Amino acid sequence: MGPGEYTLGITRQLKLLCCLEGKLDEMVLQKGDSIGPFLLAGYALESITEAEIHGKTAVFAFFPAAFSGGPEEGCEMQLCGLNSLVAEGGPLHDKSKFITFGVSGDLPFANQAFGNKLHLDFPLLSDPTLAFCERAVGKCHFGEFLKDHKVSRALVGALTTNRGCLIVNPGGEIIYSFSSDGHPGLQPSLSEIRDLVAQV
Repeated sequence: MGPGEYTLGITRQLKLLCCLEGKLDEMVLQKGDSIGPFLLAGYALESITEAEIHGKTAVFAFFPAAFSGGPEEGCEMQLCGLNSLVAEGGPLHDKSKFITFGVSGDLPFANQAFGNKLHLDFPLLSDPTLAFCERAVGKCHFGEFLKDHKVSRALVGALTTNRGCLIVNPGGEIIYSFSSDGHPGLQPSLSEIRDLVAQV
């Protein structure tokens, strides 16, 4: 076992302890894990599965809610920042090597409208049961978050995906993992993502 494997093992053990103590709702995918099977819906309600990313480096950007945030915060900032890497001249622009998706629990109709509004060069996929989101980056108790921060009590019980990002190599192994762990204000590092994909 190499040093990286030992570190990964310790990380998973700590997360398991947190789950057992009730501090985290679920185990999430980590660097070195396999992406495994998934089923998501595209804009035309078509099925998007793991076969779609075979042989390419895939970037998944998990965002809590369509039409939220703004140019300097939240989902809009996250997706527009990633789009700067996908647009012409960006390190993710080569479609023969890379494939990029946004993922949320919103229905395809809302995701398509949000993607059109932001002029994104990648699709926003729907995971209405949050099954893949939960396994990938975990669920966010969004309503509880808003209540705890004295924003609103009206959405208690509402669940979204955590904000997060996975980068998966052509063999299906995760090479980058970020989860906001229940705090929707936290963002993945765009510079880390840019530096990593530039090396692919």
